[in-house]
Amino acid sequence: MKTIIHLLLFLVSLGLMYALYSTIKEPIQFKTQYSKRSEAVVDKLKDIRTAQKLYRTITDTFADNFADLENVLSTGRFEIIQVQGDRDAIGAQVTYDTIYVAAKDSLASLHLDVKSLKSVPFTNNKEFEIYAGKVDQQGITIPVVEVSAKWGDFMGEYGDPKYKKYDKKFSPTNRLKFGSRRKANLSGNWE
Repeated sequence: MKTIIHLLLFLVSLGLMYALYSTIKEPIQFKTQYSKRSEAVVDKLKDIRTAQKLYRTITDTFADNFADLENVLSTGRFEIIQVQGDRDAIGAQVTYDTIYVAAKDSLASLHLDVKSLKSVPFTNNKEFEIYAGKVDQQGITIPVVEVSAKWGDFMGEYGDPKYKKYDKKFSPTNRLKFGSRRKANLSGNWE
């Protein structure tokens, strides 16, 4: 009888240890996945921001889709104006020389693959959402861009609202993004 009670208490203690382990394991796994996945998406958003800046240098606007972004950065070119002489000196002779550099050369030096930019990491080929437009700020029309991905899309099984208890800022409908639809701003909401 005494042996049965000891065995029963041992099994109950094993069950309690497993329950304790499970309650500790879930938030640790969530935080690990949260960090890993959000860092990958932020890295991709930084690359897209760089590509959008290059696109704007060529076209004076931002791309509103990845096909245009890829096309312009693959076939476009940057205009570089070289100034010879002192523009500030009175009577000095100043000459301007315009040269062109292929955008794809700049992409190669930046190790930027524009073909892979559209896919959100940890998703089944879901694409980042792009908004590009223009806003009027103090009488000047300025191009704006916003690129984003929903947390619920790239968090996978950890995109469930029940995980909000481990991070108050987390919500599957919130977005990781850079830029703004209303003002000239290329900052990311992770910065």
